[in-house]
Amino acid sequence: MKHSENLIKAALDLALGVQNYGVNGQLTVEENTKVTTRAKQIKSNFVDSFEKTLLTNLTHQLRYDRHNDDVIFFSSTPGREEHLEAARAQYWYRTMKKSEYLLHKKDGEFVELPDFAGVAPNHKYSRGYLTNNSDEIMTLEWDIPGAGKLYQMMTANGITVKAEGGGTYGLGTAGTQDHRAGVDHIKSHAIFNSISGRFKVVDLRAPNRLDAC
Repeated sequence: MKHSENLIKAALDLALGVQNYGVNGQLTVEENTKVTTRAKQIKSNFVDSFEKTLLTNLTHQLRYDRHNDDVIFFSSTPGREEHLEAARAQYWYRTMKKSEYLLHKKDGEFVELPDFAGVAPNHKYSRGYLTNNSDEIMTLEWDIPGAGKLYQMMTANGITVKAEGGGTYGLGTAGTQDHRAGVDHIKSHAIFNSISGRFKVVDLRAPNRLDAC
């Protein structure tokens, strides 16, 4: 069953529960029938899969973004302005693997990892790690109320930013911007968890099973 790009988008949106699906919601009766059928097929194809669980249980809306022969990308509107520097940022981002997300979701805290494990205030920069073949499959957004609050707390504890992505903090065991192994990563990890609060998935890559529909 081959449809235009617009009908594929509409079917994926409907499968995700988006109410105003399609091209501004304007579809002919015939197109709407095709989209509804396609959406049901897409949803059934996600049965018992991690993707279906994730897509149907998020507390916000992901919408179809683009796809190729191998993968489908979904996205939602991220928090606020792009390109904010750490000193003024309220929203922070990290692109991560499925295993890291599951641990984070279970514990409700940032899981300490044996690498840099950076968080950045620039959504576009973080999303850049989400590619067709990357091990990472999603980008998370944390809402930390108070512009610049994370920066202020890190600075007060002598922790500096890495000069990329608007000012990145490493929260893993290798996240030692000042090269003080065993010290900074513990403090930065604890500080982030103490104020990070709400988080949501704002970008997701899933296997492309459209041809199976």
